[in-house]
Amino acid sequence: MATSRGLLGKLYSDKLAFVASFILLAMIGISMFASWFAPYDPTAYSVMDRLGLPSRTHLLGTDEIGRDILSRIIYGVRTTLLVSLSSAFLAGIIGVPLGLLASYKGGMVEAVIMRCADIQLSLPSLVMVMILIVVLEPGIATIILALGLNGWMAYARLTYAESLRIRDETYIEACRSMGFGTGRILFRHFLPNLYSQIVTLSLLEVALFAQGEAALSFLGFGVQPPTVSLGLMMSAGRDYMLISPWIPTVPGLALALLVLSFNLLSIKLMDIYEPLS
Repeated sequence: MATSRGLLGKLYSDKLAFVASFILLAMIGISMFASWFAPYDPTAYSVMDRLGLPSRTHLLGTDEIGRDILSRIIYGVRTTLLVSLSSAFLAGIIGVPLGLLASYKGGMVEAVIMRCADIQLSLPSLVMVMILIVVLEPGIATIILALGLNGWMAYARLTYAESLRIRDETYIEACRSMGFGTGRILFRHFLPNLYSQIVTLSLLEVALFAQGEAALSFLGFGVQPPTVSLGLMMSAGRDYMLISPWIPTVPGLALALLVLSFNLLSIKLMDIYEPLS
């Protein structure tokens, strides 16, 4: 596994990975301090300024009721990052232990966990997420829960597959013979060997969850007003596509840039940790 300094050096040497890292750090930093960087209140409106063109006052223009688009994008990116990162974390803390347990125990435990994962993967994930959101009260917490519960399978399958390679290693057998508990073996001897794969998968899952949140919000099942979301902005602006195309286009470009940066960074990490022989 590459050291932290070596990893940063390899990311810096790759122009696309460096740009992707810079964009992600900038988006995360700006969204964390959105109140400092946003020039206006994202919910403040002015009917006199509706459908305003980009100008010195409003750099990206205004929407259908005069709200500043730049300010809303900054807060929308914060919402998307909050949902996608939290959903990936929830999916990971569910899927990784289940994958470890399935590979270590084998037998009936393995069969039950992996068949459950296979069954859930066969179901349309977006539909299942929407059903869960309808059953529960819509909101950011519900979206995170729904996405996380429908994303743990990728972590479980990856962890299971990678753990099979080390399950019968000599040092694992030695740990068993010394009477070490299952938890100690899994989290102190299995898990450290899987960090690189889990981090790489997490970046891909964050990108996927960001798209999922935007799709849900666009369809009206996700983030609810007055909370700002990129999906909500695109949904509200689609009726003005012909006369004010910047209203839905700019938040769409922001979402695409965010997703692309996560994907490019994950691809580079995959090349670093598992180079082709």
